[in-house]
Amino acid sequence: MEIQALPKGLYKLLSEQNLLTPKMCYMNCLRAVLNMSINTYPDVTYVLCKVKYLNETLPHAVIKFSDNYYDPTLEPQQLHCHSHYEITYEISKEDLIRAMLDRFGKEKVGLMLNGELPFWPLILDNTGSPSFIDA
Repeated sequence: MEIQALPKGLYKLLSEQNLLTPKMCYMNCLRAVLNMSINTYPDVTYVLCKVKYLNETLPHAVIKFSDNYYDPTLEPQQLHCHSHYEITYEISKEDLIRAMLDRFGKEKVGLMLNGELPFWPLILDNTGSPSFIDA
């Protein structure tokens, strides 16, 4: 999978929302997907992957829309240009919201989104299945 540079408007939006934080890929991408307007980005997707950088492979998250992949976590340091990515799981915004509601319930999701409860991102668990785990 090839990573593209974020469109300038989206980069600015994510920067203003502090969603370009190093070592916070799951949170950056999950919150980015949830905050991206469905009118502007109708096909936005949360993507779990593996990233290989300097001979080390790590679990990672990126976002996808319009058939392009973007990495708001590694792009600010230009590390995305020197990394290799392998997709492991993709979920649409609608399915992500449905999974959150199924797992936590409407009230807890609301509290998470408002910063009143810890936010649990979707990652792959030890069996390779997507799960909401306190990363």
